[in-house]
Amino acid sequence: MNNKIGIWAFAFLFLLAVAGCTSFTVTREARFINMDNELLRVEYGEKPHVEEFNGIEFKLKGYVHLRLPDGKDVTCRQVVSLDGMRYISKNGEYLYCEKVPYCILYYKGAQIFEGIYCREPKPKRK
Repeated sequence: MNNKIGIWAFAFLFLLAVAGCTSFTVTREARFINMDNELLRVEYGEKPHVEEFNGIEFKLKGYVHLRLPDGKDVTCRQVVSLDGMRYISKNGEYLYCEKVPYCILYYKGAQIFEGIYCREPKPKRK
């Protein structure tokens, strides 16, 4: 009996920890495809944060969760930009730039992905 309680307690704590990893509420999703037929999946969401630009504070709320073609997950926050939408990772290594209908992803200053918006395929009729 005590063993079952321990298992349920562990499962509850695990789910609580995993749920806490999501730092924002997803509002929409998109995917981009490059010339090598690789996909970059993007989840857009909102969580308030403040960014400073030229001594002025801006209240922003945009976040993105990126699923890279190699399977790696990266979360970036919106930053002030005069040219399209820009998002940067917490450690500053990833920079995601989006100008509809295309996007560019940089890693440590080097471009690692450039793609165009790709609609989800329609389900096949039976």
